[in-house]
Amino acid sequence: TSQIRVVVPTEAPEPVSPRRTPTAAAPVSPTSAESPQTDVGQSTHTSPADAQPFPRRGSWRDESSPSSRNSKLQSEYGVHWNFFFTLALAQMAGSMLSAADARVTALRGALTLSAHQLALNSGLGEWVRTAPRINLLSANKEGVSSLSGYGALYLFGDAAGALLLPKPHAHHWWHALAQLLGIDLFLWIAASLSEHFLAEAASRQLCNMPYALWVSAQFVLVLCVCLLGCIMWPQARTPPVLDRIAKRPLATFLLANLLTGAVNLVFSNLSISTMHASHALASAILMVYMGVLVVCAHFQLT
Repeated sequence: TSQIRVVVPTEAPEPVSPRRTPTAAAPVSPTSAESPQTDVGQSTHTSPADAQPFPRRGSWRDESSPSSRNSKLQSEYGVHWNFFFTLALAQMAGSMLSAADARVTALRGALTLSAHQLALNSGLGEWVRTAPRINLLSANKEGVSSLSGYGALYLFGDAAGALLLPKPHAHHWWHALAQLLGIDLFLWIAASLSEHFLAEAASRQLCNMPYALWVSAQFVLVLCVCLLGCIMWPQARTPPVLDRIAKRPLATFLLANLLTGAVNLVFSNLSISTMHASHALASAILMVYMGVLVVCAHFQLT
C-alpha cells in the first residue's frame, strides 16, 4: 500500500517530508552526494484517506462474483469478505498507528502481531477453523480475524520503507543495506522459530505470526536485492515495464484480478478445473496470463 521507488536522478531532488511517502517526484539516489539529508528514523506515513478506493472495489468484487460465476473459496476470507476490504481496513488502522519514527512503528507492529498471535492461541484460531457460519460475523470469520495480522504487516512495511528515504552521502546507502540485511536475517530466524515453537504452519487465512514474519522476510529480501543493484549499477535504467507498473500498482493489481477471474470463467465453461490442471497446462496458462498483464502494463492499458 505504500509505494517506494528507487530511482537514480539526473539532478538534485527536492527534500522529502518525513510524513510523505517518496514517489517519482521525490527520487531516491544511492549515489548522489547532493541528496537531501533524511533521518533513518523517519516513517513513510500515509493517510487513512488513501484507503478510500478499496471498499468500493471490494463491494464490486463481492457483487460481481456470483453473476460472473467466478469461483470464490469461502474458507479464504469468508462469504462476503474479500482482500480489498482487508487492504482498506489494514491501511486505515496502520496509518493511524504509524509514527514519525520508524522504530516506533516497527515496535507497534511487533506488539500488534504478538497480540494477534495470543488471540489465535487463546481460541480465535479454533473458532475460525470450526465455528459454523450462523451470522454475519461468523460468515466472514476468516477475513475479520486476520485483520490485526495484516495491520502488523502494514506497519512492518512502513518501517522498512523508511530505510529507502534519501541519504546525505553515498556511503550511507551501504549502511542502509547492512541494516536491511540484518533485519532480513532476523526475520528469517524469527519466522522459523515461531513456526517451531508454536507448532503451527504459516497460514494466510489467519495471518498468524509465522506467516507475517515469513512475508516480511521475503519483502525485505527483495528490497535488499533492489538496493544492492542500485548501488552497484547506479546508471542502469529501470526496465520501462517495471517503471510503469510502479507508477500504477493498484491498476495493475486490479487487471491481474480480472484476468484471474477470466481464466476461471473460461475454464469452468470448458468443464476444466484449474485447481487440478496438469503441469503443462498450468504453465501455459501462467505464461499467457503474465504475457497479457505485461503487455497491458507496458502500453499503459491498465
